[in-house]
Amino acid sequence: MSLARAALASLRQRRPVVALTGLCVALGVMLASALLRLGHEVRASYREQARGAPIVVGAKGSALQLVMSAVYLADDSPGLIPYAAYAELREAPWVRLAIPYALGDAVGGHRVIGTTAALFEGGFEPRPGRPLRLREGRPFRHDEAALARVLDEIRSGADGGEHAGEAVAEAVVGSAAAERLGLRVGSEIEPAHGVEHAGAHAEGRRWTVVGVLERTSTAIDRGVFITLESFLAVEEHREGGRLEGREGNGLEPAISAVLVFPRSAALAARMLATLNRRPDLQAASPGREVQKLLGVVGGVEQALVAIAGAVVLAGAASIAAALLAAMAGRQREIAVLRALGAPRRGVLLMLVGEATAIAVAGALVGLLLGRALLFVLGPRLEHAFGIDPSPWSWTPAGGEGAQGSLAALPVEPWLVLAAATLGALAGLAPGVKAYRISVAQSLEDAG
Repeated sequence: MSLARAALASLRQRRPVVALTGLCVALGVMLASALLRLGHEVRASYREQARGAPIVVGAKGSALQLVMSAVYLADDSPGLIPYAAYAELREAPWVRLAIPYALGDAVGGHRVIGTTAALFEGGFEPRPGRPLRLREGRPFRHDEAALARVLDEIRSGADGGEHAGEAVAEAVVGSAAAERLGLRVGSEIEPAHGVEHAGAHAEGRRWTVVGVLERTSTAIDRGVFITLESFLAVEEHREGGRLEGREGNGLEPAISAVLVFPRSAALAARMLATLNRRPDLQAASPGREVQKLLGVVGGVEQALVAIAGAVVLAGAASIAAALLAAMAGRQREIAVLRALGAPRRGVLLMLVGEATAIAVAGALVGLLLGRALLFVLGPRLEHAFGIDPSPWSWTPAGGEGAQGSLAALPVEPWLVLAAATLGALAGLAPGVKAYRISVAQSLEDAG
């Protein structure tokens, strides 16, 4: 007990140095815990969203770009596909549900997607087991007859837009888009052409918000959905949304992508192979493409965690340096303790205990700082990536699918244990030095 009191008294006496050395450990643990938590949430969110859309069909090009643009609303579309391809997929016997996407506009930085009422059918789940639902309002009214007239107009090459006014200009917005843009049922929006450098449409057309979606923690939350016929009726979209017909047979209306839901998982692989043999289409599996992406991102994440580990090591080294620097002024204190009967081993353990206490305190503060960092960045992360980092929940050490093993335990206690181990190792050098102090010589020098 006397050694413990002496250690506490020494730590209190050197509060500024102790705080600074502990802060080094805290910063490293903060970075490591925040990165591990964020990485876990990103992987879980992206994998779940990938399972929500079995197949994405789009133009030939980068499969990853196609998936990122259509599923995650985070990239430009690789090109256009004929509307007729969507019509074929919708009627195919092996397809349970097909949802067309027409991309290219934005409202306040949020992507505008032209689509049909199929988006609101019960078969679409942005995340498995989570059907798309409305928080308020109703779905937009999709008019197949008006769409057919707009498509005929595009095929004819007309520029007048005779049937543009027939398209129902209604919109349904995601929860994050509604909150950030201050939209509610009855609000009006004016989409701009383009995403990065959006410019107003020449027609200056406006859409009325008729529904707001429930939060899904997916890219859907950031989207603004309008009727496909009203999207294609815009002059810029009529001009840019045309493709040369097969074998030079006139013009064809075009869209950006189709989310395809096969009737069974077994049909998905066959559909991918069949569709990829077509010269005008590309079919991508979001699950496969996201796995490749996460493999690249995982390497970056490991590098960042390694940097955080280096910061913790630097903190442990600073603890050792601070204790060694203090040894010159503590020789008389240690000599007195030894003279009063404290064993050499007890003195060594006292120094190791001081270093461990600094490291553990720094690690605990670091965990709190990491959680606070995620709490502050949470709204921005949700807006930019559609993920909620959940700062107050535990992070599995082994990620998904690690139940029933040590890897399924929370990673945070392991970080504290690692910091404590490094702290104990840092206390060995000054502890060994104290172990070797001569009691008689130290008292003589002090006298």
